[in-house]
Amino acid sequence: MQIYFNHTKPFQKLQKNIGNSTYLLNTIFVGLNCVTQGQGDGGAIAVTWKKPKNKQDCENITNQAKNLICTSALVLGADTVDCYLKKIVDLKYINLPQDTIDIVGKKITKPQGSHYSITERVNELFYALKLENNFQSSILGFLSLWRNLIAHMENIQERKLDKKIKDTLLSTKDYIHDTYAHLSIKEAIENYESQKKTIK
Repeated sequence: MQIYFNHTKPFQKLQKNIGNSTYLLNTIFVGLNCVTQGQGDGGAIAVTWKKPKNKQDCENITNQAKNLICTSALVLGADTVDCYLKKIVDLKYINLPQDTIDIVGKKITKPQGSHYSITERVNELFYALKLENNFQSSILGFLSLWRNLIAHMENIQERKLDKKIKDTLLSTKDYIHDTYAHLSIKEAIENYESQKKTIK
């Protein structure tokens, strides 16, 4: 099933957008570290960039740049996943039930009018495809929640992390760390709850 989905156009678009994001983000951070050290002058790059005057200014502008990068990457990642879910269920040859297509594709809302969360949509998709869902819907729900917190400039009290999602993520933290570029889910949750923007 994984090999099958890897060859779909929606997955290829998702991979193009965020498939190598950790390495690309690290590349940017390597460059920013040079700015922190007072290096760089724009060189032959066709941009307007004034070198900070002193070490403190270098550190300040680097931290501001890191915040912008992390915020942008988080929003791009969550929106790319959202788009992937909507596109994948529209593939006729997957032959999903209409209810699954409607829920995952955001074509309908709940009876009371609220939208299905990304966690609920992924749960629905995995159930329809009879796929094992150990933590995948929880980590995507966490990503979406963090995206909304930042993009809508909301207070953490308005976007509290669901206890079930938190417990699921913490119970699989070792597997996530070993499988996904040494991601510390515990640290990520702490950063979310303290509203700290971070590369991981």
